[in-house]
Amino acid sequence: MRPILQPLAENIGMNEIQFCIMMITALGVGFITPPLGLNLFVVSGITGESILKIAARAVPFVLCMFVVVLFIAYVPAVSTTLLPDIYK
Repeated sequence: MRPILQPLAENIGMNEIQFCIMMITALGVGFITPPLGLNLFVVSGITGESILKIAARAVPFVLCMFVVVLFIAYVPAVSTTLLPDIYK
């Protein structure tokens, strides 16, 4: 997915490091969203609860993580403040 989206990120002026951090965070959101969220199946197998019950309880976390992804995407200082000048 990175080779396809990296040129688009460069065209809109997104830093390479910022793009990687945003992409990893967005993939984390994808792992806990139904219907194909792998982590839902893992938790369901460990706890014995239904996937729907677990997904319903994961909604606040998904919303918070989505807000964090947007924040990382639109505020570059969040992900690049502590980097050395060579990467900025």
